[in-house]
Amino acid sequence: MPRAVRLRIALSAALPTLVPALVVLSALALAGVVTWTVVPSVVFALAVHSLITFVRLGRIPAGTVATTAGTVDTDGPGDRT
Repeated sequence: MPRAVRLRIALSAALPTLVPALVVLSALALAGVVTWTVVPSVVFALAVHSLITFVRLGRIPAGTVATTAGTVDTDGPGDRT
């Protein structure tokens, strides 16, 4: 999978959680309910989540062979060994 596509998928997995979390946590921090250290912790956790998603999308599934032209499924219906 191309790097740009993996990056877009990883970011789109975290952004729907990040935006509301920042709004709600900022409001709670302004009200004094939570400390301001919670906000960077949530940002860091979602960054790690995006990194893990990015790395996992780059893995080649078991049963495939990487070639210069792409990947070949060796366990699929087209394999007649």
